[in-house]
This record gives sequence, structure tokens and C-alpha cells, in this order.
Amino acid sequence: MALQITLLLRHRSFRGWFKATLRKISLWGLLGVWLITGCSTVSVPRSRVKKAPVQTPPSALSKPIRKEPAPAPAETTVKPPTQPATAVVFGKTDFKGVLKTNYVELAFVNLSDEEQKYYLYIGEQLGPNVLALNKKQVEPGYFFLNLPVGDYRITSISIPVGSTQAKEETRLTFRCTAGKITYIGTLEVNGVGEKIKFGGIPLIMPGFDYELNVLDERQEAFQVFHKKYPLREQKISVELMQDESPKTFR
Repeated sequence: MALQITLLLRHRSFRGWFKATLRKISLWGLLGVWLITGCSTVSVPRSRVKKAPVQTPPSALSKPIRKEPAPAPAETTVKPPTQPATAVVFGKTDFKGVLKTNYVELAFVNLSDEEQKYYLYIGEQLGPNVLALNKKQVEPGYFFLNLPVGDYRITSISIPVGSTQAKEETRLTFRCTAGKITYIGTLEVNGVGEKIKFGGIPLIMPGFDYELNVLDERQEAFQVFHKKYPLREQKISVELMQDESPKTFR
């Protein structure tokens, strides 16, 4: 068998055919190797598959936390300050002697609260600081006051003397009654003489002696009131000022 193969190889035509066959086998072998290796190295692009979101069953969902509204603060009703009840008192002044000056000052207080001080200036000239809320300027004659209800005391009578005042104490009381218009009488004061007072601050102060009376002139007073306030049909009550001083001559 080996001898036959050797003889065939020595034959020229056979050698050509054999070489050609080997070349074909080599080419087909290389092509096969290339195909095998090429197929193994070619990467196939992966398709991008979107993952569907995982659906959580409704039972597993956490319920949203509901915030309860904060309780509203309790409303505190601020009540406006209660205004005291007021009523009208009226009367008349008649100053004589040394009290016939530019003005006369009457100071009075509410006996239930002596911090409530009031000043009435009677005269044609304005008194000091008359524009303050607790001060009122009136002409000589009748005066009309709207005051908080209560009992009052006229504590002093003052007149101007130069750059200062001459002041004398009084103890006249009157009442302002709720729901009433009250006539308190005519205050007649006669200044009978000037004097000098020693002591106190300043050391030397001017003063005066006076006589004081309270007169009942209601008939004239009622006419004056209805003329000034024609629409006021309320009945007028009479409660005259009371002098609580031990004597009428000072």
C-alpha cells in the first residue's frame, strides 16, 4: 500500500492534482476556521428591554397620612372698656367783690374716685390749660355739665393774682343722678377782702375772705334750660348743692 502511494506521488500528473487538491483543502480549512472564529467573536447587540415597573398591590400601599388641622385658638373677645353712665347737672354762678376778675376756677372731684378731677373756668378769659379734657370754659351765669354719675365735691375756688392764683378751700357737694337732669342751684360767692397766707409752698400766698350761699332759683333756671335745649322734654329734678363747711364766713 505504501509502495503504491509512493509510485503515485512520483507520477507528474498525479503530483499536480494532489497539490491542487491540498490547496483547495487548505483554503476551505482556513475559510472554516475564519467562519468559526468570526462567529464566536461577533457580539450580537442586546435588545434594550424596558423593565415594567413593579406594581404594588393596593393592599400593600401605605395610606397617606392625613394631617389633622390644628385646633383653632380659642377666640378671646376683648370687650371695650365700659363707659361710665353720665347725666346732666346745671346751675348758676354769681361772683361779687374781689371775685369779679377775668375768671374764677372751680375745682371739683368725684367722691367715689378722687383721681377724677375736673375744673370749671367761669369768665371771659381762658383759664390755664383750659383745652384739657377735664377742663371746661363757660361764660358767667349758667353752666351745663355732662358728668359721670356720682357724688361730687367742689374743693376750691381760685382767682388770678398777677402770675399766680389765690386759692381758697370749699366743701360744697352735689349729686349727678343717673337718668335725670339735675338743677343744683345758684352759687353766690362774695369776696369780702384780700389776704396774705403764710406757710405751705410757696411760703407766702395770696388769698381772700368770702361769703358763700346757695340759692334756689329754679323757675328762672328751668326757663333758661328749655330755651337752650328745646327738644329735651325730660323732667328736671332739683337737688341743691350742700355746704358742709362749719361756717359760711371764711
